[in-house]
Order: sequence, then structure tokens, then C-alpha cells
Amino acid sequence: MNPADSFSRWILGHRAWVATGLTILTLIAAAGIYDPIRGQPRIRVDPSLNEMLPADDPARRFYEERTHDGFLRFARVGRDFYASEERWPTRPFWAARAKWPDAEPPHARAVGGKLRIERRPVVDGGLIVEREVVVTPDQPRGIWRVDGVPLAELIGHLRVYEGEPIAERAPLLAKRLGVGDGNLAVALDWLRSRRVLAAGGTVAIEPASIDLDSTELEGEKGAERGAAR
Repeated sequence: MNPADSFSRWILGHRAWVATGLTILTLIAAAGIYDPIRGQPRIRVDPSLNEMLPADDPARRFYEERTHDGFLRFARVGRDFYASEERWPTRPFWAARAKWPDAEPPHARAVGGKLRIERRPVVDGGLIVEREVVVTPDQPRGIWRVDGVPLAELIGHLRVYEGEPIAERAPLLAKRLGVGDGNLAVALDWLRSRRVLAAGGTVAIEPASIDLDSTELEGEKGAERGAAR
């Protein structure tokens, strides 16, 4: 028997221990970067960071949100593992860990809840800058691009062409966004999957699925139509 087969047999024979070990390591990783009591990262850096990354710097916000969201996600995965214990659910050790840190799921549903557009920090060309992103229940830090297509900008253009045939406007949309036809098709399919763009051959944004600043878009509508025709 070769070493790989022996290792596989050992894993199968010790599944419970392996699962427990992996979960503990996950919790250690989560707790190691964040202090849940003080609500601050445990990783300490030189105070000069406050000068290099002031409170309004997108990079600071990017770091804080990523640390916070990552910690909660790992902690909730660990909570669900402890909650799966059926032999001693009422014992203090298991009961306490099966309820911490909260009752929220590790990952929100991809479909459901209203989407919104916000300015949030993203990584663009190796730099952290603010861009308009689409915030979803399962992606609270926002989605900037799908297959290279900036979603918020795409939605703004689609609002201009409301009620018009998508097939006729697709080439112009791809040109305006600086993407290929295939990339645009992927982004449009993503909007349909999230029920933002109605199925069919015409442009129809579902107002029940996304919050939009219609006043601002209406102000741009006439100028963009004039440029397009």
C-alpha cells in the first residue's frame, strides 16, 4: 500500500477528529486576527498608521471591513459546527458555543433582499480606491465588476435604455463600458439571476429588486440619449 492510500484510510478512520481539528484551526485563525471582547484587531501596528491611513482613507475602510466580515464568517461557521453536536447539546461547553457570536447564517442567500448601489473601497490596478459597487445580501462589501464589467455603471446605462431592445443596445453598451460582447452578456445574465434585470428582449429594471437614485439618473438621461443617437 502506498503512502497516499495509507493516509486516505487514516483520514476515513478518523473523520470526527479531523473535522474537529479543522474547525478548531478555523476558530483559532478567526480569533487570532480579532479580539471579540474589545471589538478590535489583535494585530497591532505602529501608531503612525493613523497618519498613513487616516479615517477617511479607502484603504483603512477596506482593511477594517475585511477584518470584521472575515472574523464573523469564520466564527459563524464554528458556531454551526458546535450546534451540530447531538449528544450533549445542553452541556455548558456546547450550549455556549452553539449560540456565539449571533444567530445570523455564515452566508446570506444569494437571491432575496434588495440590492443597492454605494461607493465602497475596491482593489483597482493594485491600489485601493473608491468605486460604485452593487451591495447584495450575500456580498455586503459590494460587487464592483462581473467578468470585467462594472455593474453599477452598467445599471446606470440600462436605465437610460429602459423599454428598448437589448440586442440593439448591446454593442453600444459594450463600447461605452470598454468590454467585449461576451463579457457584457455574462454581466447581463448575472443581473437577471439577481432579478434586477427582467427576463425578455427589452431593457426592464425591476424596481423591487434594487434601490436606485432615479433623480440623478433622470438628469443624465437626456444627455446620454443625445450622445447615443
